[in-house]
Amino acid sequence: MTNTLKLIESFPRGRTTGALLRLRNIDLLPRKKLEFLNDLETLARDGLIELGKDRKWRAKSRRPVNEPSKSSKSTPDVAVDLSNSLLAAPAQFCQVPAPIEKPAIKSATDAAEEKPDPQALIRYYRSALRSDPRGALTNAALTKFK
Repeated sequence: MTNTLKLIESFPRGRTTGALLRLRNIDLLPRKKLEFLNDLETLARDGLIELGKDRKWRAKSRRPVNEPSKSSKSTPDVAVDLSNSLLAAPAQFCQVPAPIEKPAIKSATDAAEEKPDPQALIRYYRSALRSDPRGALTNAALTKFK
């Protein structure tokens, strides 16, 4: 039962019953599957886990990883080493819309300057054909097939 609770606690977003069975690799073993489902029911009855509206099992509250004992709280000379544990911090997330940039209005002279030079385009096309002739247009004589 503790292994089942640890498994569910390791997925804060929750997992479905089928996903939990596949993680434990017992989805095809009927006896172990029933034991696992009984564990889930027992944990839910005890109030340690809950089944969400999206049919995912979640732990109601997570236990701290290294909970210092009460005796260490009373003695100030004993230091608790929390450097090896990962502690969650409360946070709020919000979406900030990206600033909308207005396009600059172009004048008629700017539009005329942006037109490509036809001779430059022809030179580019010829140089591209020299490096890769697959797109070349060839003049083939019409032949009659007998």
